[in-house]
Amino acid sequence: WRSNEFADRAKREGVTILSAETFATGRGRIPVAVRICLGAPKSREAVAGGAEILAGLLKENERITRPVF
Repeated sequence: WRSNEFADRAKREGVTILSAETFATGRGRIPVAVRICLGAPKSREAVAGGAEILAGLLKENERITRPVF
């Protein structure tokens, strides 16, 4: 995944995350990464459900070799 594509796909699945491009400054290389913030979740189940959705998306793309949570 490209980080912005991953963030867009997660949004379509109901999970809002931000790609590294959102936080990039200058002209350096932008890492292939996303930022996950828990904020004030409604419940632990909501957090677990979001994490399961993200994990499922990562599994869809076999190029991902080191997912980090």
